[in-house]
Amino acid sequence: MLEDSPDRRRAQRYAVDLRVELSEGRGTTRDVSLSGVFFETDRPLAPGPPLRFALFLEHGYPDAPVRLVCEGEIVRIEPCGDRVGIAAAITSQRVEPHALSGTEGTSSGDEVCQEQGDRA
Repeated sequence: MLEDSPDRRRAQRYAVDLRVELSEGRGTTRDVSLSGVFFETDRPLAPGPPLRFALFLEHGYPDAPVRLVCEGEIVRIEPCGDRVGIAAAITSQRVEPHALSGTEGTSSGDEVCQEQGDRA
């Protein structure tokens, strides 16, 4: 007889499509919670070192978009067609205002990692 296994998630997940900025590349979220995120990217990532990334919230602030700059750890990697699915536990985060520029509010993922490295 099979028993239902308890859900190991600590927080409710919300299906939301957000841009993810990584040090090398970008991705798109499938779902987000207070304690974690699942996103797809075309860049292979490996568990081990802390994962630094930012979620772009276009309507996160009344007058301007914001970035949720996060650090976390990869807890699962799964194939998603020609992309890679990454489940990550978020260990720290901070919200930053993000002014729009001529590139629709985009910024380099290198900036995310550099900012995190400066504060480490």
